[in-house]
Amino acid sequence: MGAFVQHGKSANTRRAYRSAIKGWCAWTNRHGLPALPARSTDVATYLADLALRGRKPTTIELHRAALRYLHHIAQLPIPTAQALVTETVAGIHRSPGKEMPRQVKGLTWDMMCEVIDAIPMTTLIDARDRAILLIGYGGALRRSELASIQLEYVTLDDDCMRITLPQSKGDKQNKGTVVAIPRGITRFCPVRAWETWLRLSGLKPRKKTANDHSTTAAFPRIWSPAASKPDVSPPLPKIGTQSLSDWSVAKIIKQRCLAAGLEGDFSGHSLRRGAITTGAQDNYDLMALKRFSRHRDYRVLEAYIEDDQALTRHPGKSRF
Repeated sequence: MGAFVQHGKSANTRRAYRSAIKGWCAWTNRHGLPALPARSTDVATYLADLALRGRKPTTIELHRAALRYLHHIAQLPIPTAQALVTETVAGIHRSPGKEMPRQVKGLTWDMMCEVIDAIPMTTLIDARDRAILLIGYGGALRRSELASIQLEYVTLDDDCMRITLPQSKGDKQNKGTVVAIPRGITRFCPVRAWETWLRLSGLKPRKKTANDHSTTAAFPRIWSPAASKPDVSPPLPKIGTQSLSDWSVAKIIKQRCLAAGLEGDFSGHSLRRGAITTGAQDNYDLMALKRFSRHRDYRVLEAYIEDDQALTRHPGKSRF
């Protein structure tokens, strides 16, 4: 049963919850209070203390959710649902002077082309990063989905590449999601970037035994060789076996945008946001965009379409 409980939340969510619960336990220990079961008055005080220490409302909501989940799996009364906690959190959200939510900039198609053209393609890392950027954009993938792609779950044909995601944010029952990316004819085609990366890296699915269910990371870490002496052939780069972390994917996106001279707050979500924004600019309707992005809610999808669309597609624009 414990194994199923573990799979009830994604790895990123479990990691965030563990950090939040660790903070809660440290706080209760300092104040001589019981950590479990928690009292609603203590939880409300703790969340208020986080706000006074400058934590963002989204972080405070995460701590509240972690405590709720902790009590849920321990089969204890849920203190975070009490009116005192609810009102405290509402007051934190309404408090003056709080920072505006971070607005991550979307990497739209024109920007993406600039970034790709700025990659020199002189190293294996260049080929990997180029494939990461184009596939992430082409599939409107989250950074965690990009990082978790395995060779065994990618298929190619004359029309497209298909990536099977055994787990993803919108797939709560882990039934698996297939993301199809069409094959193009330009140098910006994600499928061609993938084929180039495979050819240069030599990555192939592992040979398995009957009881071996391991898979091969599509985007592993790469160690560049040390500088060699003159007239000596440099050693080949070392390719790891573990997938890049989602944070490493975000770092790659930021670094490649910076190298291309783009200005803005880019992050691991910029590929997904930019792909959806570009689709809106190309006049795809919300139903097509929802199918492309795999969002479950239209309201969430609309938040990804950047503000300039509200102006350029304003119903009164042609009348003013």
